[in-house]
Amino acid sequence: MSRSIDRMATEPEGPRPRRWPMRLALVLLAAAITAPLLALNAAVRREDGTRWLLSHVPGLSVQGLQGALAGDSLRIDELRWSGTPQQPTLHIEQLQWSRPSWQWLPTGGAWIGLALERLQAARVTWQSPAQPAPGEPPTQLRLPFLLAVDTLQVGEVRVDALAPLRELSARVVLGGRDGSEHRLEAVSLTYERAQLQGRAQIGTDAPMPVSLAVEARALEGTPWQASLQANGPLARLETTARLRGEAQGNAAAPTLDAQARIEPFAAWPLAALTLSTDELDLAALSSDAPRTRIRAQAKVDTAGLDKAASASVRLDNLAPGRWDARRLPLRQRCGGEERHAGNVRHVEDHVAGPGRLCPQGGHQCPVVVAKRRHLLIDVAG
Repeated sequence: MSRSIDRMATEPEGPRPRRWPMRLALVLLAAAITAPLLALNAAVRREDGTRWLLSHVPGLSVQGLQGALAGDSLRIDELRWSGTPQQPTLHIEQLQWSRPSWQWLPTGGAWIGLALERLQAARVTWQSPAQPAPGEPPTQLRLPFLLAVDTLQVGEVRVDALAPLRELSARVVLGGRDGSEHRLEAVSLTYERAQLQGRAQIGTDAPMPVSLAVEARALEGTPWQASLQANGPLARLETTARLRGEAQGNAAAPTLDAQARIEPFAAWPLAALTLSTDELDLAALSSDAPRTRIRAQAKVDTAGLDKAASASVRLDNLAPGRWDARRLPLRQRCGGEERHAGNVRHVEDHVAGPGRLCPQGGHQCPVVVAKRRHLLIDVAG
């Protein structure tokens, strides 16, 4: 009798709870999460695993791969990416990096982080979309990764048919300050006849504040120095440009001063402009430009293509000439107007030398203009 009472006191009432199914489910869940991560970690440390991973990225093709994503170094002879006709294409030649440092869930909502001591490429070619989609203002610029490059070096950068950028170097941080900003620092490059240095920064959250500063100087030809600053929210940038050159002969020193408000996502991006120049030679800035001696005063205020705008322009070219002599066949341009949507404006041009003058959107296009002929051009509003 006492043994039965003791057994009743020590045994629990009712059936025992079954805990092993819950424990098994937790083990399987942990395995499902960690197994792909372990496999990915092993793949990025081997060359064959790196090749396999990159081959499964949509639109990406790789040739001449040596090394591994998480190895001491990586080299790719050619890397190409192309998407739909609404997306750009990217071609990178002789890509290599060294001493990568990877980090899972680094900060600021990023899934992965990569820090590099050096990232190099011989040439980068960017081709804009063949059928670009209508541009929409971004609401934020946060990225799912963090990238920090101490030294970026690219021998040549080509964008569409523009003149190439050469000898580009910079320090890059994408997703800095907990993902709240992107930065380009210590930027240096050459563009045609000029050496440029500067920095750029943009916030990733609205209103996406921009800070840009660039200094430039001539590498050959007439000496000049220039600066450009841009600040403000991405949708409404206030910019200032300044150029100073050295006097040649009896002419005054070239100068340019400009202030502009740019709205890059508007139908008419140039919202306001104040510009003045003296003895400006366009050929000193670009090898494709004609030789000029431009004195100009311009003021433009607009609020979009469908709203009233005002503009006044006075331009005198003291060295006009023929296109085939690498001159600008325009002696003087004067205009002052208040324009409304759909109205026609009137501009007076004095043209020097034979040539063609056909403004975009114009209703009239003189085929050949003679020296010193006075023209009245009607341009669609």
